[in-house]
Amino acid sequence: MTGERGPFNQPIYKHTDLRELMTFGGQINFKRFGRLLANSRDKICDGWQICVSDTKAPAKIYHLVQVRAASAPQPVTAVAGTQKEPF
Repeated sequence: MTGERGPFNQPIYKHTDLRELMTFGGQINFKRFGRLLANSRDKICDGWQICVSDTKAPAKIYHLVQVRAASAPQPVTAVAGTQKEPF
């Protein structure tokens, strides 16, 4: 959320396209969004790929990875020197 309010005092979201994918019937549906991520994992689209982290955590951790031509996927970081950016 950006902290700003729109018409009728509704919140304005920074990534509306992502929010639309996460919501179903006006509510955030984590199970449905998780299935969407699981079905999209390892597929390459516009040079990007959704990968699952190799952890022993009970929940899966997804990462957005930029794929370069003829090379292994490289993790995308938010700031140089940080760990992979969780999706």
